[in-house]
Amino acid sequence: ARAVNTTRKRISDLYKEKGDLGDVLYHVKLEQQQQQQEKQQEKEEKEEREKHKEKREDMLGEHQRSSATKSLTIRGLYSELISIAKLQGKNSAKLKMDALVNLLTTAKPLEAK
Repeated sequence: ARAVNTTRKRISDLYKEKGDLGDVLYHVKLEQQQQQQEKQQEKEEKEEREKHKEKREDMLGEHQRSSATKSLTIRGLYSELISIAKLQGKNSAKLKMDALVNLLTTAKPLEAK
C-alpha cells in the first residue's frame, strides 16, 4: 500500500476483485498516471484560459482607450476589424465576439448604424 501511495483497504478490495497482486498494482499505478495526466491537462487549460483572458483584456483596453478620446474613423474601424480578423486559436471566436461587442458599445449611434 505504501509503495503505491494508497490505503490497505483499497489494495485489499482490489485484490478481492482482481485476484492477483500484480494486477492490483498495475491498476493502481495506471489510475495514478491518468490522474496526473488529467491534473496536467487541467493546469495547461487554466493557463491557456488566463492567457486568452489577458489578451482579450489588453485588446479591449486598447480599443476603449482609443475610442474614449476620439470618434471612430473609417481608418480606425478598418484597423480594428483587421485586428479582430487576425485573432486565431482556442477561444478566438469569443475574443472576436467580445471585440465586436465592445466596438459597437463604444460607438456613437450613427457609427453603430
